[in-house]
Parts: sequence; C-alpha cells; structure tokens
Amino acid sequence: MRRHVLVTYDIADPTRLRLTHAVVRDFGAMLQYSVYLCRLTGRQRAELNGRLRAVIHGSEDQVLFIDLGPVRFQDTDSIPVEEVLGRPIKASFPSTVVF
Repeated sequence: MRRHVLVTYDIADPTRLRLTHAVVRDFGAMLQYSVYLCRLTGRQRAELNGRLRAVIHGSEDQVLFIDLGPVRFQDTDSIPVEEVLGRPIKASFPSTVVF
C-alpha cells in the first residue's frame, strides 16, 4: 500500500543540495523549496532512503520523513492537507520511478 510521505530537507552544501533535490524529485511532487509530497510503497521508501544516504553528510545535513497516512485515491484531491492559505496545491507526481 502506498503512503503519503512528506519529505523535507536542509542541506549545507550546494552540490549535495542539488543532488538531494534530484533524488527526491524522482519520487515525489515539489510543494515548496526543499519540501516534497511523495506517494511511496515500502520498497520505494527504502530506495529513496538509500539513495539519500549516499548523497548527504549526516553530521551537516538533515532529511525528514513525515508519514501522512495511506493514499486513498490517485488524484491530488486525496492529499491530506487540513488547510491551505494562498495558492492551491497543484502536485504533479512522477508517473514512474526508475531504480
């Protein structure tokens, strides 16, 4: 079962920041700078985690995974957001994840 996972990161080095962005972009939709909403199976989450571990430096960088619950529908209306101020969310999820 896929789950909505909010992935957000704070990366100290510009090169690692670009690499981190490229990795997370493969798995989810950008909501804001360094904030992505992903729809992940357990296997995809493990793959994302492994790819990020290969890029970041644990003593300088931080990546947070926040589980928002199961994906109920495949459209963006199922994003579990309680309230949005300003522009509406228009998430575009990757159609495939290449391993």
